[in-house]
Amino acid sequence: MILENLKKFSKKVALVTKDSKLIKYKDLIQYIENFKFHIKGNKKLTFLFCSNDVEIIIAYLSFLDLRNPLMLIDSTLDDKKINELINSYNPEYIFINKNHLNKKIKKMYSVNNTNGNFINLKIKKKFLISKKINKDLSILLGTSGSLSNSKYVKLTKKNIEYNTKQIIKYLNLKANDRTITTLPFNYSYGFSIINSHLSAGASVVLNNFSLLEQKFWKLYEDNNITNFNGVPFTYEILKKLKFSKFFNKNLKFITQAGGKMSTKNLTECLNLCIKNKVNFFTMYGQTEASPRMSYVNLSKYKNKVGSIGKVLDGCKFSLHDALKKKISSPNVEGELIFEGKNIFKGYAESHKNLDILTNFSKLKTGDIAKFDKDGFFFITGRKRRFIKIYGVRFGLDEMEKILDDKFKVKFCCLGSDNKLIIATNHPYNKKYNISKISELLKIRKKNIEFKTNIEIPLRSNGKIDYQKMQKNFT
Repeated sequence: MILENLKKFSKKVALVTKDSKLIKYKDLIQYIENFKFHIKGNKKLTFLFCSNDVEIIIAYLSFLDLRNPLMLIDSTLDDKKINELINSYNPEYIFINKNHLNKKIKKMYSVNNTNGNFINLKIKKKFLISKKINKDLSILLGTSGSLSNSKYVKLTKKNIEYNTKQIIKYLNLKANDRTITTLPFNYSYGFSIINSHLSAGASVVLNNFSLLEQKFWKLYEDNNITNFNGVPFTYEILKKLKFSKFFNKNLKFITQAGGKMSTKNLTECLNLCIKNKVNFFTMYGQTEASPRMSYVNLSKYKNKVGSIGKVLDGCKFSLHDALKKKISSPNVEGELIFEGKNIFKGYAESHKNLDILTNFSKLKTGDIAKFDKDGFFFITGRKRRFIKIYGVRFGLDEMEKILDDKFKVKFCCLGSDNKLIIATNHPYNKKYNISKISELLKIRKKNIEFKTNIEIPLRSNGKIDYQKMQKNFT
């Protein structure tokens, strides 16, 4: 995959560290070889606790080259969730920042080798569980945001390769392009950005600072950034900063995915892009699609604001009505179905189902969409019960269960992107106020609307009538 291309670009800069140290592709190859020297065997399940640091990229590429399936994990997870994942998957290796070690990890794992502030751990024999792993399994990516259940998407090398090639093609990525990280590496969009740039021989400035920190803007200004990527929340921050430091002579294009931007912010950003001769790509995807499915260059198609564009080359979109009949007329809503070589191979929930990869011919996105007379698609709603908050997907049913289990009160969750509505027919109680709900779900209070003493409508089967609830409160 990526490693096969590295030698082509040996003299080019691959990575720029937060201290502005330049790492060329030939140096990166040497770092990978040094790292691999300490790893014995292959097809060993590995946990990679992610951040945008050079050590993480080296470990990622090294384990990948050794054909060790990698689970990319949010490094901010609490110990309870980390321990649940270890119990479920029993990884042979864990690569993690030294500061994030907990008691369970220290008990079960011994030091294999170190790399700066990061440590590679190997499981002790007495804790190792024998497991079968499919030879084609490459990456495990989570979909559930900070809720972090043990359900992960199974992806193969071919899934990722195909999607990466398509992204490079439509963005016209070249070896002289350079981006800066603004998203977590364990998030499918952030993962995709790293893969596409390294595969194209481009440069990645590794950054863990927020856009509100001056250190971010110093990296941005000092490193001749040619393209920038973000979710809707990223562009909300940029708008508050009035885009003053953003549009410069080096910037060629920006991309946005991870949910729908507000029309006002999207229009303002697009107008600035056109004024500054910058291409603005909006994209649509899901982790289950490795992760991109469609794109549109709004700087070229200004009249398609709000569209997710057209499907990737070699792939196919179709719409099906409630009777699963294909829709052939424009402006008729139906469930969006995707076909392509980048469709995932099923979900993993523990080490017990890492040996089975399922070939799906179609991906039911769970989104309701329509297409116009020009063949551009527009998302109009959701069939499945999930929302995206700052580009990260949260299952509404899962959140209900977490709240019910914690507070022993029945809750109803609904909402739209960047807005979670939680309702209960119980009176207000400080035991489950908005602060405690926010802390439990790891969602900011400003994105939560909490309603008590609400009459929750039920269907004839006794289940919540979410359609009526959605109509009443959104």
